[in-house]
Amino acid sequence: MKVQVEKGGLIDIPSMLGPETEQEFVLLGDEEFVRGLDWGLPRYGHPEGKIYLHVLEVLSNIDLLGVSDDLRWKLRIIALLHDAFKHRERKGTDRNGSHHGHLARVYAEKRFSGLDDILDLIEWHDEAYFAWRKVFLQGKPDEGLKRLERLERIMGMRMEWYYYFFWCDTRTGDKNPAPLIWFEKKLSDRIPAIAHPKGTMAFAMPELDKRLSG
Repeated sequence: MKVQVEKGGLIDIPSMLGPETEQEFVLLGDEEFVRGLDWGLPRYGHPEGKIYLHVLEVLSNIDLLGVSDDLRWKLRIIALLHDAFKHRERKGTDRNGSHHGHLARVYAEKRFSGLDDILDLIEWHDEAYFAWRKVFLQGKPDEGLKRLERLERIMGMRMEWYYYFFWCDTRTGDKNPAPLIWFEKKLSDRIPAIAHPKGTMAFAMPELDKRLSG
């Protein structure tokens, strides 16, 4: 699917995202799904605007991790799906049946088999941020910590995967790094923190511009 870009001409979103597996080709062959990736305007945390540009940043961060091929495949699927349904989300709440993570999970359940171990992560990918927000922005530390405890119960042994994805998702655009730093401290007795390479808090935009113009 090709879409219009501001400078004129068309951009092929599936080719930009470089699908590597059968599941990725299926996702990016769904025109309705790709339209969701083409949604978005520049905003705080997402100066890039379009979802697919954010996904490019997340995918690039995944490559920095150096994880196993199996985990890399899982993280890439989560990256493609996690924000693709923001255009359908009802605003004004962080969790109900309209949250984009829930909508992405429902889509994945209907579309694929064999993703059971990452469905929870797709749905709850923003929950660490919501917990941080309860503690530091809403002044409700007890509620925030309860949300974090619930997230740990849901994820169980997959909490390390969750942290990897939260790292990749947070270190994009001009997002506030505070939620990630807080989350790392909360996990420090169980999961080693990933190094924060100097200069990589946000994706290298010149490289992104090069890929867009190519």
